[in-house]
Amino acid sequence: MWNSNSVIAWLVARAGLDAEAIQPPTGGRAPGWNAGLVVARREELRTRKRKSQQQRRTAMLTRAG
Repeated sequence: MWNSNSVIAWLVARAGLDAEAIQPPTGGRAPGWNAGLVVARREELRTRKRKSQQQRRTAMLTRAG
């Protein structure tokens, strides 16, 4: 389940900021923060994979044409 912490962690990570460096205050908690980071990492890997596949297809079409 998403909460404000997971949404903010996801947003920060997808924006390219170093979300891993952000820690809750001493003695504080941020339930959901790690879940947001995990989802952001998965999406980043999928995005990179998709871009790589598109670049390969474009290169193949360019060589074939």
